[in-house]
Amino acid sequence: MKAVIVLFLSYIYLMANELESNFKYKANYSFEERVSAFKKDGIIYCLDNRYNSGTITIGYDETYYIGIYLDLFDTSELLHIIEELQSYVKKKKSEINLGNLVYVAPCLEIYDSKEYQDEVERIVKKYCKDCK
Repeated sequence: MKAVIVLFLSYIYLMANELESNFKYKANYSFEERVSAFKKDGIIYCLDNRYNSGTITIGYDETYYIGIYLDLFDTSELLHIIEELQSYVKKKKSEINLGNLVYVAPCLEIYDSKEYQDEVERIVKKYCKDCK
């Protein structure tokens, strides 16, 4: 049994690149790429019930996203950027009352809203001085 576990863990280690997201690491990201990555991260945060007084988690890992954001934004502002986005998502989610619907519905409503797109763009513009 130990051999199977070691073999499985070795396989996972060797295939780690395949398990990573398809996020493109490069020197210069366009404004649209930054907004897209940030917008998705906010919704992942919204969907993770652990951050919303629940016990279920979908595996939102801030450290993984911080690694991505190091390439996207100035490192000195990184925590402010993430806090600002999470604060906005939490506020909007609390404003949406959909009765007994599961917590996914408010997150989808937020993601589809023009307000959310505008807010994410505002945050990216605020912290990304060199965006093209």
